[in-house]
Amino acid sequence: MKRLFFIAVIFVQASVIFGQSLDNAAIHRIGDYGKLWSVLNLFHPAMAYNTINADSLFTDNIDDLLKDPSAENFKSAMQNMIGKLGDPYTTIVKDENVADDSVQLSERPLLKWLPGNIALIHFDENFMSVNNNGFGDNKASQQLKDTLKNATGIIIDLRKKTNNDENSDYYESKFMKRLVGFLTDRDISYPSYRSRIHYGHQSETFDMSSFYYQGWVTNNSSAVNRLPNAIHKPVCLLINKYNKNLSDAIAALQQEKIAKVLADDSIGTFAATSAYQMQLADSLTVNIGIVETIYPNGCKTFSPDTTVYSHGNNNEDSILNNAVDLLKSWNRGQALCSRSLQNIFVDTKVEGYDSLAYPTAPLRLLGLMRYWSAINYFCANKDRITKSWDSVLYEYVPIILQSKDSVEYMLAVARLITEIHDGHGWLDSRIWRNTYKSIPEVQLSYVNNKTIVYKTFNDSLKNILSPGDEIVKVDDVDIDKLRKRLSQYIGASNNAALQRDVTLHVLAGPDSSFVKITFLHNGATKDLRLKRKVGKYAYNSYTSGLPKQARNWTKLKDDIGYVDFGKLEVSEIDSMFNDFKNTKAIIIDNRSYPKGTVWTMVNYLTDKTVTTAKGTTMIADSPDPTTQIVQSSLWQIPVVAKFKYKGKIIILVNEQTQSQAEYSCMVIQAAFKNTTIIGSQTAGADGDVTGISIPGGIKTAFSGHGVYYPDGRPTQGIGIVPDLKISPTIKGIKVGKDEVLERAIQFAVTGK
Repeated sequence: MKRLFFIAVIFVQASVIFGQSLDNAAIHRIGDYGKLWSVLNLFHPAMAYNTINADSLFTDNIDDLLKDPSAENFKSAMQNMIGKLGDPYTTIVKDENVADDSVQLSERPLLKWLPGNIALIHFDENFMSVNNNGFGDNKASQQLKDTLKNATGIIIDLRKKTNNDENSDYYESKFMKRLVGFLTDRDISYPSYRSRIHYGHQSETFDMSSFYYQGWVTNNSSAVNRLPNAIHKPVCLLINKYNKNLSDAIAALQQEKIAKVLADDSIGTFAATSAYQMQLADSLTVNIGIVETIYPNGCKTFSPDTTVYSHGNNNEDSILNNAVDLLKSWNRGQALCSRSLQNIFVDTKVEGYDSLAYPTAPLRLLGLMRYWSAINYFCANKDRITKSWDSVLYEYVPIILQSKDSVEYMLAVARLITEIHDGHGWLDSRIWRNTYKSIPEVQLSYVNNKTIVYKTFNDSLKNILSPGDEIVKVDDVDIDKLRKRLSQYIGASNNAALQRDVTLHVLAGPDSSFVKITFLHNGATKDLRLKRKVGKYAYNSYTSGLPKQARNWTKLKDDIGYVDFGKLEVSEIDSMFNDFKNTKAIIIDNRSYPKGTVWTMVNYLTDKTVTTAKGTTMIADSPDPTTQIVQSSLWQIPVVAKFKYKGKIIILVNEQTQSQAEYSCMVIQAAFKNTTIIGSQTAGADGDVTGISIPGGIKTAFSGHGVYYPDGRPTQGIGIVPDLKISPTIKGIKVGKDEVLERAIQFAVTGK
């Protein structure tokens, strides 16, 4: 404990010192670099294929930024990370104050005939707008359609001088659909678009894939129907970089072999995909291509058949000559696909870097971002976080960086985990396990804000240290100070569960080491040196009501059954209910962790399907966490009815009742109306556990589901509220009474 206290003091002081050398701007740059990585890792299509290592994407580009977190290095680090994706749609947005980028084009008539009876058509914005509801619906367009029937080939000039406004985009897109239907000899499809979606957070530490997974959301392509008066002629489209709004139609015509495409100079990023914009430090904006285009021929990229690089020169003769050549080769094969579609997600184990107790600074920051990102997008109980989650990120950037050794790093991660106030937010690492590996043969309890001896397990101690004795110091550290210090590093959903786990740790230490305790015994202060020799979770904080040599259930009286829910096996349920068939009450001692028995037990409590709870799962299909989808569903258990128990069910609970134990209470309450909960506040941590792996061999988790009663009442943090509240007292502990069990027996007998 002295070692822990010393490290904690150094840890706080060092963070202050480091904070003086890393200003707020630098902290935000490093944190925002991590935010960008988080979005790319979760939502960029390229990261779904595992061809780019996510860890390397983060660590390979951050060294210069950590050495000198200047604005220049921040921009460079982001650009390097983006560059690894090979995605032209993911870019740092350039300064808006740029010169006019319009192109020079000569005036072009609606229709011009070229040698060989080739029609050259120029559809300007006004023509498309007027005819957007139907090509051929007015006299001018009908005459054009009639004329084109006599053409041997058609060149359609769609090139623009500059970008449209949104209204023009809308009308032109509608016009192009009518034009496509006029040019084709069959019904064809436009490109489709797809993006990534995550149904909860896939566990990184153990297999929970049946609950959480990722996939694609696909917006299917539009179908364009052949018009009754359609013609089918060789077609060449002239395009430039300002035709992005028509890219769907242009690609469909090319890849369905309706037309060839000639580009006037580079068309750059041509697909009309929407990008997600991130506003980052130093007022930098990054466009992130989170949507993947699926062209009709299975490609992910669009390429024109020919590009004529006029470089801004009005070289119309060269362009038209190339267009005519394309018409002559109209029946030949189309452009090859440069990037074919891949549908398979490649799931790999997340590297924990277990051999590195003290990882490098980039890996430590990677761990921070893994954790921050998982909570940011997938924590179903994010409303319980008392700070802005962004502020937590920036707060811990210097703390994680400053960690001087493996212990400081572990403590920094432990503190981070407590920020979510979740009892499933435990910390596991080799260093933590070794630090708190063993306890003396003494079991403690926290009663009336006092650390009390609950039980001793060594006969030689029983005349020295008695149940009800109060621990006042550990290794000469005041017990309240020690408890407060430990509380910084232990995750819990409520104070009852926090004090439970703090109590487990106050005497814990390395195996076979010694701890000095100062305690009050019969009004006198005494010191005792104890050897740590048993695992810290060897003792529960309650005494089972089972007599020695009994099965996992017994009759306390002829008409009152008692079952230790932490010991009962699924295979024993039928025998237990046969024994308890005629009892007036069954007391279920749920002050422990059950063995998955409640799903079978309901068959003896009802003959109807049981609606147990409302569960929520976070579904992330966008980098914007404010647009997350909360999927709610009623959880139900089908019943294969056995005989229906007729007596009372009494469930005993306390701070040990957590997760499955709490859900078991909800199931029994839903299945059996004559159920009474007796005891004290439960741990308030329900919902499936999903794991996070942090470099340095550190493992943690959080509640992957939100869990509510079917009527919407929350359970996280609150737990299962007892119908009759009763907690152990120091007086009862002294005389060996289980006051909660005694109160349950009284209720079973009297109903009061």
